[in-house]
Amino acid sequence: MRQYVLQLAGRAGPGGALRAADVARLCTAVQTLVYRLYRHATEELDRGRQPQAVEQLSALGVHMPDEGTVVFRVGEEGVLDLDPLAEQVDAHAWRLLQGLAAGERPPGTPATVADAVAALLRALTRAATGATVTIPGHGEVRLATGHLAREPWERRAPKDLRTVVGELQMADLRSDRCRVVDADGHVIELHDVRGITEAARLVGAQVQATGWFTEQLHGRGRLDVIGTVTPAAEQDSLPWNDPS
Repeated sequence: MRQYVLQLAGRAGPGGALRAADVARLCTAVQTLVYRLYRHATEELDRGRQPQAVEQLSALGVHMPDEGTVVFRVGEEGVLDLDPLAEQVDAHAWRLLQGLAAGERPPGTPATVADAVAALLRALTRAATGATVTIPGHGEVRLATGHLAREPWERRAPKDLRTVVGELQMADLRSDRCRVVDADGHVIELHDVRGITEAARLVGAQVQATGWFTEQLHGRGRLDVIGTVTPAAEQDSLPWNDPS
């Protein structure tokens, strides 16, 4: 029976202890991820395994040899002696952990698996400042939890075609990005701006730009610009929630 080993450093509990709530979140996150990796493996290989068999293969046992180490034993002991999906699941888990460390989502990662990685990321961040995860047959990955990127694993917000109008407050010549603040104080980051040098001359003026808009948190938004940023005529001004 193989094991995934999680070692935590800089634990967030009193006196550097591992809090019970953190252990519970980590166990749930790891179990969910392992189950979804097995489910994806069965679908990818078209083996048509029944949910009960997948649950048996992916079931985790847990023990803690010391306060900072959580060991997950994979599979129900005594039920299945041979795991035909172990190699594939471990290889996929290894790619995901490497992607987590690099801030990149491996190509072809299903949305359900990415959701599970995002949940594990949140659990790790709450539990400790650092983690080392060992995958059997592959090695270990070290993670600085405070520097892990969430964006690659989160579901993409829907986009719509929109024209935004507001004061141009910043233009970055190196990244082809601008920042606009509309009349209601909403901040919109403009990406992939063509003619960024010309746009920079409009800093402080009212401008408009059209592109694919994504609403973000805290009254912010992102616009992937189609074309250029131009001076705004008063009659062209559009409200924040007008998708036309």
